Amino acid sequence: ILNDDDVVSITDFSNTEIVVEGANFMPHMVNFHVVRTGSLDGESTVHWQVTAANGNNNGSGDFLTQDGFVIDSSVYNGTVTFVDGQSYRDVSIMINPDHVSEGDEVFNFALVNPGSGSTVSSEAGTRQFIVQNDDFDQISVAANLSSQPEGNTGLDGAYKNYSFTL
Repeated sequence: ILNDDDVVSITDFSNTEIVVEGANFMPHMVNFHVVRTGSLDGESTVHWQVTAANGNNNGSGDFLTQDGFVIDSSVYNGTVTFVDGQSYRDVSIMINPDHVSEGDEVFNFALVNPGSGSTVSSEAGTRQFIVQNDDFDQISVAANLSSQPEGNTGLDGAYKNYSFTL
C-alpha cells in the first residue's frame, strides 16, 4: 500500500494575530502560510474561508478583494492550489481601512474542503485573528447661539448661560 496522501495546515496556528484595521487609508495585509506535508506528488487543493468568530457576520465590509472591492466575511474565501512538488503557499487577506467607529472584531481563517487525497490538519486548520479598530469617535462642538453679548450678567443681574452642543 502506497501512502500518497498529504496534509495541509497553517503555520503559527496557535497564535492569535492582532492586526490594526489600516492607517492613513491604506489596507493592512494579513498573511497566512499554508503548508503541505506528506506526499508532494501531483496537484493538491484546499479551500479557505474567513468567518466571524462569534458566528455573526455584521456585513460591514471589513475586507477588500485583491481588486479593491469591499466585501464582508460571509463571502471571503478562495482556493489554494499546490502544484507537483510544492510544499507551501501564502494567502493574503486585505483588511478594509474603513472609517467606521466600531469595536475590535475577531475572525477565523480556516482551511476547508481539501481535494482528493488531502486532509486538513485537525490541530492546525484554523487560525484566529483580531482586527483592532483604529477609528476614533468624532466629537464636534457647536454653540447653540451664533453670538452672545460680552459680559456674564443680564439687566436683572442674573448670569447668562451660553450653551454648547457636543
